[in-house]
Amino acid sequence: MQTASKENSFWETGRGAPAALAAGLILAIAVGYFSYRGIAELSVLLAAFLGLAHFAAKERQAHEALRESEMHYRRIIETTKEGYGEIDAAGRIISVNPRMNEMFGYAPGEMIGLTLVKDLYFPQDKEKILKQLQRRAKGESDSFEQQLQTKTGKPIWVNVSATPILSAEGVYLGSFALMTDITGRKFFEEELNQLKTAVEQ
Repeated sequence: MQTASKENSFWETGRGAPAALAAGLILAIAVGYFSYRGIAELSVLLAAFLGLAHFAAKERQAHEALRESEMHYRRIIETTKEGYGEIDAAGRIISVNPRMNEMFGYAPGEMIGLTLVKDLYFPQDKEKILKQLQRRAKGESDSFEQQLQTKTGKPIWVNVSATPILSAEGVYLGSFALMTDITGRKFFEEELNQLKTAVEQ
């Protein structure tokens, strides 16, 4: 799945390092104390060291569980038959899966940075998408059918299920959407309507 940026892992950024560093420091101090202090003082320091080491191990386990969960999520997104995309608060595309690229005729990475209003919606539907984005910013999810345009300008009908992404404080960060290509179905419905009209005449 292409994304605008790839975050470093918890351990790669060093955020898991303080506990391990502190534990190592305590161990070093403990060794120094042992040369001229009694067993009681050393025991206290070793207890602190073991406590921090245990905390660091639990911290790593939690991170690994989160990482496995993220990998599982990404595998689902990568292989789903629906197009998947994320936009930021300004409406710029920041992540898409292979199916989304395929649906809209873009090469991997080309959709990153595009905007919904300018690049996917037809000009006559600009007002409609702006109202939809306003609802996302209010925390509202929505499902609807919409005609969008591919890279070449060819129309494509999709069923959209959009959900806002909010911070822990409730601040709107963007949204994600699943899109199903229903162009074939819409074409068939139009053919039936035309046939029905012809028969009634």
